[in-house]
Amino acid sequence: MKNNEGILRLTVPIRKKGRGIQLIRKVEICDETDWQKKHLQSIYQYYARAPYFQEYFSIIDSIYNANHFLLIDFNLELIKFFWKVLDLKKELYLQSELGVCGNATNLIINVCKQLESDTYLSFPIVEKHLDLPLMEKSGIQNKHCKFEPPVYPQLWGEFIYNLSTLDMFFNCGEKSKDIISSAKKNRG
Repeated sequence: MKNNEGILRLTVPIRKKGRGIQLIRKVEICDETDWQKKHLQSIYQYYARAPYFQEYFSIIDSIYNANHFLLIDFNLELIKFFWKVLDLKKELYLQSELGVCGNATNLIINVCKQLESDTYLSFPIVEKHLDLPLMEKSGIQNKHCKFEPPVYPQLWGEFIYNLSTLDMFFNCGEKSKDIISSAKKNRG
C-alpha cells in the first residue's frame, strides 16, 4: 500500500505456535488482535482520495469483515473479487480440489496432466528449482513469463512498482483491465 511516506505492507496474523509446517489450506487466521480494523483504517487513510475508492471500498470492507477462519478463505475472496473486476474468463482451480499429489516438479507435472495442459508458465528465476528434463520427458514444456508491472496513475508522488492490485483498482477503476492488457501487449 502506498502512502505519503512510501510503502506500508499489510499482513494477516496467522496461528503458528505448535503447528509445525502447515498446509496452506489449513493455515488459520489469528483473531487475537483487531487486524481487520487496522487494515481497513490504513486503506481508508491512504486511499480515501483515490478516484475509485468509493466504488470498491465497501466490497473490501465486507471481505475483511466476513470473519474468515482460514487464511485461504480470506485470500480466495479477495482473488475472486479481483478476478471479477478484471473480467477474467479463465477457470480458477485449487490444487487441493484436483486430486493430485507429488512434490516439486512431479506435483507441477501432475497438475498439468490433470488440467490437460502441455505447457507450464514460469518466471525465469523459478527454472533453477525445476527438473526440466523430467518435465520434457513427461510431455510438459516450460515457457518463461516475462512480467513487467504496468505503470499507472498513483496517489502520493512518484510511481512505485509492485504494489497490490487494490492500489491499481482504487486509482484506475475499470481501466485497470485495459492497463494490464496494454502492458501485456507491449511486452511482445
